Amino acid sequence: MKKLLAVLLGLALVITMAACGGGSALRGTYTDASGMVSQSFSGGKLTTNMGGWIVESTYELKDGVMVITDADGEVTQAPYSLDGKTLTIDGVEYYKK
Repeated sequence: MKKLLAVLLGLALVITMAACGGGSALRGTYTDASGMVSQSFSGGKLTTNMGGWIVESTYELKDGVMVITDADGEVTQAPYSLDGKTLTIDGVEYYKK
């Protein structure tokens, strides 16, 4: 189950589209162009909604990399950037609501 959750979270980051290290600029909800996947950031916590399937994680921002840790302790790393209201995670754009 642990590996399945990690694979699904990673898959959501790559296909459909994360305590704050030194302070997080990410707050609020960002949704992909399809409207099917959203990433909600609040106080170091990340809630990913993939068409009704919810995954709770924590995230940390480190030198252009988002480090996401799921409830089982599995870690996923993805490059990210924030340009205005557009958040890009691993090449996938999300737009702030």
